[in-house]
Amino acid sequence: MFMLKKYFCFLLLFFLLISWRIFAGNNYGLTFKSHIVNQDERTSLVLMPGKKLNFKRGFSMEFDIRLIDADLSYGYVFRMIFDDTKSLDLTSNVRMNHLNFILVDANNVVENLAYKNITDINKWMKVRVVLDSCSIKCTIDSITQIMPHVFNNLRNVYISFGRNRHPVFHSTDVAPMTLRNIIIKDDKGDTVNEWKLSKHNGNEVYDEISNNQAIAENGIWEIDKHRKWELKYTFPLNQVNIQIATDTAGGRIFFASTDSLYTYYIKNNSLQQVKVNKGFPFRAGGSSLIYDSKHDKLFSYSILYSKFVVYDFKNNSWSDGLSEALPPIQHHNRLIDNENNQLVVFGGYGMHQYSSVLAIHDLNDDIWTVDTLSCIYPRYLSAMGYWSDNKVLVLGGYGSVSGKQEEFPQNYNDLYVIDYKDKTCKKLLDFPNESSPRVFGNSLIIDKKSNKIYALAFNNDKFRSTINVFSIDLNKKTVLAFEDSIPFNFLDIDSYCDLLYYPEKSELYAIVLQSPTDGVSNIDIYSLAYPPLEASDVLQIPPVNARFPYLIVYLSGFIILLILICFIYFKNKEEEKCQETTDDEQLTVEEGDKHFKKVVKDKNQFSAILMLGGFQIFNKKGEDITRSISVVSKNLFLYILFYSFKNGKGVSSSKLNETLWPGMDKENAMNNRSVNISKLRTLMPEIGNIAIIHKNSSWYLNLGEDIFCDYVQIMNLLNYVKQENSTDIEILEQIIDLASAGVLLPNITTEWMDDYKSKYSSLLIDYMLKMAALPSVCMDFKLLLRISEVILIQDNINEDAIQMKCKALYRLGQKGLSKQSFDKFYTSYVNMLNMPPSFKYTDII
Repeated sequence: MFMLKKYFCFLLLFFLLISWRIFAGNNYGLTFKSHIVNQDERTSLVLMPGKKLNFKRGFSMEFDIRLIDADLSYGYVFRMIFDDTKSLDLTSNVRMNHLNFILVDANNVVENLAYKNITDINKWMKVRVVLDSCSIKCTIDSITQIMPHVFNNLRNVYISFGRNRHPVFHSTDVAPMTLRNIIIKDDKGDTVNEWKLSKHNGNEVYDEISNNQAIAENGIWEIDKHRKWELKYTFPLNQVNIQIATDTAGGRIFFASTDSLYTYYIKNNSLQQVKVNKGFPFRAGGSSLIYDSKHDKLFSYSILYSKFVVYDFKNNSWSDGLSEALPPIQHHNRLIDNENNQLVVFGGYGMHQYSSVLAIHDLNDDIWTVDTLSCIYPRYLSAMGYWSDNKVLVLGGYGSVSGKQEEFPQNYNDLYVIDYKDKTCKKLLDFPNESSPRVFGNSLIIDKKSNKIYALAFNNDKFRSTINVFSIDLNKKTVLAFEDSIPFNFLDIDSYCDLLYYPEKSELYAIVLQSPTDGVSNIDIYSLAYPPLEASDVLQIPPVNARFPYLIVYLSGFIILLILICFIYFKNKEEEKCQETTDDEQLTVEEGDKHFKKVVKDKNQFSAILMLGGFQIFNKKGEDITRSISVVSKNLFLYILFYSFKNGKGVSSSKLNETLWPGMDKENAMNNRSVNISKLRTLMPEIGNIAIIHKNSSWYLNLGEDIFCDYVQIMNLLNYVKQENSTDIEILEQIIDLASAGVLLPNITTEWMDDYKSKYSSLLIDYMLKMAALPSVCMDFKLLLRISEVILIQDNINEDAIQMKCKALYRLGQKGLSKQSFDKFYTSYVNMLNMPPSFKYTDII
């Protein structure tokens, strides 16, 4: 028993350490929606719902708060309610520049302590409240005030932040703010609860000490900004080959056309257009525009001309108007070495040739030094970043050994360091090729502290591609493609993307120049908090006792702990017994209620196979082990899973060989199949009660009840509502919750998977449109909005869905967001179909 307790404590300590490592230095907290949305959409956070805090002699609560400047800034920070009769409130009014602690007893205001001249707007402040039997001590940063008051008891304490639904002290005024690190201590100063508000599980979050739950409604989790791209700005330009340059330190992005200079300011998310009085820049594919931060100069260049075309910010003019008849190097890489005052240019494409040219231009002289490197294959669509001491890193690209376009061009999955002083280069590593081709945006972000590099990656084999953040850990020599993506219409030299790190906000910015339509180019600017994180990095696994709250009510703490430890121990023993062998004859599956298609599982289980929004596998400890599975093994696993769900019988060996190893002889295909099935079976005991079984000449997958698979769950529900013609709203909400995670396996593109993706998408969209037409749904605009967003995830130019979304937002009072959603739809529609939609925004509202 001692060893079991030790094992349980080790698991708890492990999760706490992992959480600390992930969130140390990262942006986190819960941001509250205030008056910018209607009352139904405002944010609340309730600590320990359904329970009350009880203290005999006193307690304290502290937290970090960052007030947000807003036009309507009055609202409640928190309400602390005692015995449903008294309330200690903290209110904020940023416009009036003060905070107030207010004590209310039986509808009478007992005390109102004002903290005036609060100037730390948009900065973190520490708030602390200490309560004992005779006073309340209120502290904001270093300023403390005491409120004398006698409490008969400090039991039955209810605490909520933001919007409050308490029957007596209800309120909808919410302070625009961000909170984090809520800590409650007893009268001895010992911490009893701590909600960091970092990792979360949807609208749920658990404290680090006692695993007590807090529920957030309509909140914005700041940590999610590390995981999902946010579209900051989009605008069209009536020209192709827009030239783009970035000012990392100043937070500016320049866009140069033939007659104007556009400047996007990151700080205030605004765009400025200035008409040019004279001249124009070079117009190569990609960009031949660059900003010199050391001398505050913006210039355009060509390796065919020794002089730069320099932009004069005072006179709004270019020094010359030179042009290249046919640019020799397009989509090349470039950067400025400020230490040596040099422009460094590498690679590119032009005249059906890939280039390995290394061109250096001294900024003090009008001279190019041009060399062709033989130590690296010619390429373009690479990423490049400054390393140190006359060295750059070059990541991947597309080219050929000879440099000729007709002689076996290919994608390069490698990383080189080039010394542009000595004209030498060295390959640092090759990384594995995925199932689809991959090239990179222009710039490489190098984080020397973590020794990781980041770039934008996309598939150059498709017009309708997507951009993902691609990272390499130089210490571990491992690669990672983050799951969230940006739509990208790629058409070779007519499109372009680049990555910028803005240190003042600690954010990455993606600049995306979409392929032009009828001479109109669309520019999208996205942001992502740095460093990027995966979904598993922000997911807080619900503690075991939080899943079974009734045990806490009826049993003492020691008995609960004993039962849980025994349960975990014996369950693991049973699973190990079930998974001891991988011999085909010893693997069996029970018939009847364990039929594959009829299994329904809990989405909060530790063991999980996630396929919506990206492929991930979590083991019994809740750890993401996706990277343990190779690309081939992953495709094999998914193929067997899809077939098992499709027919309940599985797939034959010949069908596996034909699909996954086409053209390979039978013996080699069989060897490959055996090796990869063996790898999967080795991993399965770590996942849970799951097995690949060979029976009746077919391979099929058996999922135990301890494993959650979102695809299986949602397909079971969709098939059920179709067969039963069900219009149950509760099932609708379950399907929306699952489908909101994203499209089915967006980062895996194989021909055999298209039928499964298409069937799932069609089944989901048809069901959503059917439910949206119901009288009970069509006037529930909040539900209608969720339905429309699910459809648009599957089909971003679905006309029914965008009309539904715009109408719902408009009726919910979010008119600006309604119009913005239509504008985004309109741009995507035109880009894809080369024609406008048949309706206008005014037709919808």
